[in-house]
Amino acid sequence: MRTKQRFFKLIFPLFVFIVGLSISGCNETKKSEDLQKIGKDIFPTLIPLESTSNSADQVVENSPIEDNEKPLFWVDPLLQNQFETIGLSISELNFVSDKQMANFWFEDEQNIHYEKIILERFFVLTVPFVSETKNIEFNNLREVWVEINSDTPDFFLWVNPDDVEELSKIFGNKPGNLILISYEKPEICQENNCLRIGDFSTVEPTWKIIEVDGQSLLSKEFDYLQYPLVYRIWLNQNPTTENQFEMPEILEKSSNFDPLKLTSILITGTTALVRNTAFQIEEYGYEFPYKNITGILEDVDLIHVSNEVPFYSECPPAVPVRPEMRFCSNPGYIEVLKGMSVDIVELTGNHLLDWGPEAFLETLKIYELNGIGYYGGGENNEIAKEPLIIDHHGNKIAFLGCNVTGPENNWATDERPGALKCNLDEMANFVSELRAQNINPIFTFQHFEFNTFKTVSQMQEDFWKMAKAGAVIVSGSQAHYPHGIDFVDSSFIHYGLGNFLFDQMYTYWGMATVDIHYFYDNQYINTDQIAIINENFGQPRIMTNEEEKLLLEKLYSNSFYFEESEQ
Repeated sequence: MRTKQRFFKLIFPLFVFIVGLSISGCNETKKSEDLQKIGKDIFPTLIPLESTSNSADQVVENSPIEDNEKPLFWVDPLLQNQFETIGLSISELNFVSDKQMANFWFEDEQNIHYEKIILERFFVLTVPFVSETKNIEFNNLREVWVEINSDTPDFFLWVNPDDVEELSKIFGNKPGNLILISYEKPEICQENNCLRIGDFSTVEPTWKIIEVDGQSLLSKEFDYLQYPLVYRIWLNQNPTTENQFEMPEILEKSSNFDPLKLTSILITGTTALVRNTAFQIEEYGYEFPYKNITGILEDVDLIHVSNEVPFYSECPPAVPVRPEMRFCSNPGYIEVLKGMSVDIVELTGNHLLDWGPEAFLETLKIYELNGIGYYGGGENNEIAKEPLIIDHHGNKIAFLGCNVTGPENNWATDERPGALKCNLDEMANFVSELRAQNINPIFTFQHFEFNTFKTVSQMQEDFWKMAKAGAVIVSGSQAHYPHGIDFVDSSFIHYGLGNFLFDQMYTYWGMATVDIHYFYDNQYINTDQIAIINENFGQPRIMTNEEEKLLLEKLYSNSFYFEESEQ
């Protein structure tokens, strides 16, 4: 379905479609009769926009502007296309063709003193997922939009034909020859740098939303009045009649973006508050691990961690450092997760039973007492299978996970707590059932560990299986060494994010990403990967641009196996 058609599905179902707003002199009587017919049951008093001179005189004589009982409305003739397609959520309207006779004006320019937004259509700038571009100034976009002669352009802009009219108004000019107008991806974009501007409702995960003038609809800091890529229709008040009628409250704003339908979820890699990380917490406090990434944590709605070790009251002291591989954390370290505002803990890790069932059960109680949800493990096998389902802003999301590698004594049984052992056929059925209920499954693995960017075929097949079953996100929590990504149709796969809060910090063991996944109107729409580097044995920070480029080039050059397999 075309962009504009999709967009206008947002208009409320009781909208009355306004048609025949052309002001040509043809067939005046018939158009007037048609409008009267359309409005007779809904508009008790309808004065057609294309009134004849006699009917207009009659309006003036019978209802002079200072004596109107109901406000009069004027529509800018240049908005004819929009008003032929959209409706207005009102019970009645009185239209007139004389602007100065009307109390209120529908225009796509703002009257700074007396105005109300009636319709707004947000556009977003997107780039291919692997692009390094994060922000572009609006003025640079405008220069590209109007460019006529350029032998070596920095980039082309791909736009949908349905969007050209409104984008031309936003940029103040008709498109130049660097604008590729097409419903399908232009061939030139196969070999050249292409950016894409499109209606927010048409966003797809393989094209990543980036900022314009430092503004992104996906950010909690988004300022919708400062954002430049938006087309609006305003209801402006005639300043000469400003005291006669208040701005109509029955006119509801229609928009293709509502922040109350947006959910952002931070997915992270390996967390283990042990060894040197535990030593640093004892030395510098609970805020030590996350103090350099608070900006990321504060800009998302839900936070996931895969904590691979139990909290245990009998855990030996962290000082001096214990180098052994039998892991546990002081129960007080739950304050680290609480300080980060963690909502979801994955329990697929292979060290969760290092100190036996007693420590694991104590860990579950600690999460429950602190209101932190968990999945991928539990008091027994059946409980471990249960998904954690969250409904946030109308986005229904289910978290599921399992452990491929063991060890065997780490797996839950009918009588013993632990992590869920992977039965991929069964898990795929669970995923499909959830998807059939309009729930978005996020599936995470504790899979085999490899100290390489590449992944093996078994890992690929297992991740693809969950994506094909309906998981919108499939993520590997096992990796201490970051792995590449993939797309299976529109499902996003990350084979391994790397360490999050852990003391491995040398070469690529100390590098990772955290992935922010965005959902809107109960659909997965986009992902942003933020590159981090571990310092001070368990204290990540955001990478510099140079560091990030080095890591992401490695990741993306070892990615997209599914696409290759389909060729």
